[in-house]
Amino acid sequence: MRETRDQMAHDSNKLLHEKKSDIAEYEKSVEDYERMINNPKIEEPELQDFLSKNPIVIDLRITKIIPKKSLGGEKYPDFIAVLHNKRHILIEIETPIKRLCTN
Repeated sequence: MRETRDQMAHDSNKLLHEKKSDIAEYEKSVEDYERMINNPKIEEPELQDFLSKNPIVIDLRITKIIPKKSLGGEKYPDFIAVLHNKRHILIEIETPIKRLCTN
């Protein structure tokens, strides 16, 4: 009985440590992303590389990122994000200084 209790305590502490590590990693990713988008000289390839390595910044539900996948024509999104429920999100990124709307 004592071994079981000790193992449960060990497992609980391990899980708590892993969760704190996950939160710290997420916070660092968000801070890195904020620095990037506040840099007026950032280029789209740098953003794309960062986001492909840190999809959690886009959406917590993303399980897979597929970069630059053709959809059967000349145009293709920067990413296709696969969510936990198998739905897909098409993502097009631009540099932060680019205006969203033009004339």
